[in-house]
Amino acid sequence: MTGDWDGSGVTKVGVFIGGLWFLDLDGDGHWNQADLWAKLGKKGDQPVSGDWNGDGKTDIGIFGLAWVGDLKAISVEPGLPDAHNPPGTSRPKNVPPDPADAAVGWRTMKKGNNGTMRSDLIDHVFEYGTKGDRAITGDWNGDGIYTIGVYRNGTWFLDMDGDGRWSAGDVVVEYGQEGDLPVVGDWTGDGITKLGVYREGKFYLDTNNDHQFDATDKVVDLGHPNGKPVVGDWTGDGVDKVGVYEEAAASEPQMASTGNESAAATK
Repeated sequence: MTGDWDGSGVTKVGVFIGGLWFLDLDGDGHWNQADLWAKLGKKGDQPVSGDWNGDGKTDIGIFGLAWVGDLKAISVEPGLPDAHNPPGTSRPKNVPPDPADAAVGWRTMKKGNNGTMRSDLIDHVFEYGTKGDRAITGDWNGDGIYTIGVYRNGTWFLDMDGDGRWSAGDVVVEYGQEGDLPVVGDWTGDGITKLGVYREGKFYLDTNNDHQFDATDKVVDLGHPNGKPVVGDWTGDGVDKVGVYEEAAASEPQMASTGNESAAATK
């Protein structure tokens, strides 16, 4: 995983292991007391990240099977505070839900091994996509709020208005082919997240945001075909770049047991 976990403008790395998150908060490339541990989801969930509230910091989330209580939470879900998501009669879009309306579960996190444990309600629950889709997130309209989407064998479904539901304002895009892995990023520094795919070690990036691969777009040959694509603004210049994560025989980040990992989760 990648994200600007501290709002500094520079993307850092992280890993997701069976519902546990280890985020390199200080950006030094090592797990230490300055970093952030979180319990979020479970094995089999897909991790996602994005700035859901426009505060400049990357937040975390998961895409997976429904939980008990999700239907109730979805029924009162206001969506994200996107500029294209009109005000409704429900709760404000950037505050936690009422406990009676929240999904069943918690988000738990703490800084380093010895930090203070904190648990919070699940802020938002969306039903978008189907089992087998790959979850994506991006600021599709440049308003500073990341919204959701899914990728399915070369077809993208983008929640353009941030309401968390498939609606008239959303967009379907054909970009890529079966077997490609989706990547998204602001390839030009204009504040708008654009599409791309990773195919056998090469990135195909829609730099002009016309949702087609053409002569003005960019191809980057980077990494082994079996690598996992990652994206981030590694230098803080406002432009996202690509990278590749390759699994090695190194040990996973270690964290002292908190005693209640199984009781905490969020979306």
